[in-house]
Amino acid sequence: MSKASFSIGEQTVQFSEPAISLPTGYLSIAQTFFHRDIPSSYEVEMAIATFEDHLQATPQLHHIAPEFTCHDDYLKQIMKITGVENEISQTEIERVFNRVADVVSGSPKRDGEFPEDKNFISYLLIIRELSHHLNIETISSR
Repeated sequence: MSKASFSIGEQTVQFSEPAISLPTGYLSIAQTFFHRDIPSSYEVEMAIATFEDHLQATPQLHHIAPEFTCHDDYLKQIMKITGVENEISQTEIERVFNRVADVVSGSPKRDGEFPEDKNFISYLLIIRELSHHLNIETISSR
């Protein structure tokens, strides 16, 4: 049996099961909320609140499978940061997100730690919110 899949695009998040599309993506979040490559903590909080509103407004997503596949390039970058190759856990996503949140809140960023790219940060925010609020335990890139 194949796992359900999703993809986080520039303007939408597409799920295969259930066949749902959320009306926001990494580029739309970045353009709406982030005013520089490393956004402020306020900008991140506003983006999170908006994305959570989309999740809450889509009850079909409230009881989905705990495992998904995804082949997005930004997901592959997150996997590289965590040192995994084919599958990433909710805990690993949370660890990267927490480190970015520390930098957003004023901690120094180490060279090469993560891309200074508001689109990357927006993608990370979305995938973190998906895994956190929908209880997605693992995401496979296979």
